[in-house]
Amino acid sequence: DKGVPDTEKVKSAVKEIEKFLASNRRNLEFSTDEESGKIVVKVIASETGELVRQIPSEEVLKIANSLSDVNSLLFNAKA
Repeated sequence: DKGVPDTEKVKSAVKEIEKFLASNRRNLEFSTDEESGKIVVKVIASETGELVRQIPSEEVLKIANSLSDVNSLLFNAKA
């Protein structure tokens, strides 16, 4: 399939990312947002444990959850 990446290419890319992060003293933390079910990636400073960046941000997750709530209300009102 054209849309499915080759497993070896993905593994190679992950190794390159890990090398880059190690050289920049960064760790990645993956989790799932409970409300939206979206994957969340956090970039953490290795030495301090400080959150450098979160993708998507907390604000984006809140907006997505709010839009989902509004969408549910609209569909329930039509039913």
